[in-house]
Amino acid sequence: MADACNWPSPGRGTGGAGNAASTLDALRHALADAFHEPDADRFVLTHGATDALHLAIHGVIAASEQARPRVLASNFEHNAVSRPLAWLACHGQIELVQVETMGDPAKDRVAWAEAARGGVLLAAVTCASNVVGTIFPVREIAGAIRSEAPDAIVLADACQTAGTTDLRFSGDNALGADLAAFGAHKGHRGPPGIGALWVGPGVFDPPGCGTKVRRIEPVRIGGTAGLGKGDSPPEMLPWRFECGTPNSPAAAGWLAALRAHDLEAHHQAHILARELNEGLRGINGVTVHTPLCDEIGCTGVVAFEVEGISPGEAEVVLDSSFGIACRTGIQCSPWAHQALGTRDRGGTIRLSTGATTTRADIDAAIAAVRELAGGVS
Repeated sequence: MADACNWPSPGRGTGGAGNAASTLDALRHALADAFHEPDADRFVLTHGATDALHLAIHGVIAASEQARPRVLASNFEHNAVSRPLAWLACHGQIELVQVETMGDPAKDRVAWAEAARGGVLLAAVTCASNVVGTIFPVREIAGAIRSEAPDAIVLADACQTAGTTDLRFSGDNALGADLAAFGAHKGHRGPPGIGALWVGPGVFDPPGCGTKVRRIEPVRIGGTAGLGKGDSPPEMLPWRFECGTPNSPAAAGWLAALRAHDLEAHHQAHILARELNEGLRGINGVTVHTPLCDEIGCTGVVAFEVEGISPGEAEVVLDSSFGIACRTGIQCSPWAHQALGTRDRGGTIRLSTGATTTRADIDAAIAAVRELAGGVS
């Protein structure tokens, strides 16, 4: 009799392993539907978005034969991208170039095209800033990079837009990236501890696809049951990049979240975020760093400062006196705060809207910040 508390691994005997495999397969197909990707096997399941980005960055470097290749990154990258790139640069493995990116398609195209001249192996571009919510024109940036460096690999950090926007990896209006990483627990409202890396055909096509493309290698190698030959990992997606026991319970949770997902609710959340942005702009002593959404596309994030009160103090008052949760400080993106000029002031106050946010929540937040700003002497 199988142990009901034991989640078996696909390919490792019987006793429920088939159920685990079917859950993972169903999740991949649900992701394929959500992101308009015809090949579900292009979704490599990881231990979260950071793990997916680690695989993308270190896997591409490992596959390259270039000595100290050039790597580009936007100045709004999250630590999940900036730290591994800085580590590689510090150890002399890459030449890292930071590209000023503001969310203006025309200006960003020029900046990235100039940076790509002379060749580039990898370009990391966040789809949206987790600090200010600005949505960056990844498709236009990717085109500008390839106009100067046709073989460049474009990596998109899609954590802030997966599930909150109509994100497409293939077909019409596709993102334009070669690799895209995201997690379950943000826009899809799934469980933490699981994520995915979408691997495009320009980066990896296994034998049998007509041409063999291998511009990314595994960074973890281990058990893959009967897959692979001898000491070598499997050749096929997604198994080449997945080893060990998968997080089947989290996969089941993510699958359930995808089946219940309502993209329209996130569209409404973005509208509410704009109303919050406008309301905060009307308060004396408040500086809003998130642009208005009709100027530059934004997610449901609004970042601001209150004159005379530190972000940390504001967080305590908003929570204890008004019951409003916010995120303050550097928010895991020191590069972004350096670009905004807020790093030395302790970062910003960040409020965000989601699928369950109401207009009453927005009114309450604006009133609380108005009282907070008015109470500063």
